[in-house]
Amino acid sequence: MRSRFPTKLWLMAPGLAAAVFAVLAILLPVGSDGLGAYAGSEPGVAPALGRWARDIHDGFWRRPAAPLMLRFVTPGSPAEESASRLGDHARARLLCHRGKAEEAVALYRKLGVLTPEDEAALFDLNDWLVVNGNYNRCEWYAKEADKLLGGGILRNNLAWHYTQVNRRAHQALDLALMSVAEDRNPCNVDTLAWAYFRNGKRDLAAKLARETLAFERPWFTDPSSWQEEAAQDSSRRLLGLLGAAVEQNPR
Repeated sequence: MRSRFPTKLWLMAPGLAAAVFAVLAILLPVGSDGLGAYAGSEPGVAPALGRWARDIHDGFWRRPAAPLMLRFVTPGSPAEESASRLGDHARARLLCHRGKAEEAVALYRKLGVLTPEDEAALFDLNDWLVVNGNYNRCEWYAKEADKLLGGGILRNNLAWHYTQVNRRAHQALDLALMSVAEDRNPCNVDTLAWAYFRNGKRDLAAKLARETLAFERPWFTDPSSWQEEAAQDSSRRLLGLLGAAVEQNPR
């Protein structure tokens, strides 16, 4: 079963606080023509916040808003030039958005994956590679990106895709086995069951599908437990297919 990376709401708190501060700075009369005129130059947290609020207010009301940067940019475009002035992690995400898998992986190896935005960029690139159908490159990327993310989630997702479109059965089994070796959970055990099924190993497929159904709480205390419940539904579907196959081809 395909799974998604876990999101942690507390990681969003600093960004939300900054966003609320910026909105209040824009709406309240804290610019140079208002309260912001009294923002002092002495050091300290409060004067610094006052100057920041003044600058945000002035910047919004006195200059036209900058155009939004497109997610997918073309080489040499103004958006790419502005992105070149961003931080290293922003450049790594831009490489992901442009489909530059090798360059993105090389840069993230140096920087590390630090934020949910980094994780999302790596996931999006994996999906983009699958859609474009270069499967040798997909398999290389899934392995390398999993090293960056920790675990085997992208190898699991690629193996799941293979089992559902019924192609590259041997590669699906290899990927699923590597994912389960990293972290045995309902999603990748279900994927492994499907991979064995696609390789004609019905007994192993049935055994693993039943293992998926045997996962119980406390596993299902995570907010993403809907994924594990979906994995169990997937294994029930597989057991149904296996039962039908046994009826049609009794031993």
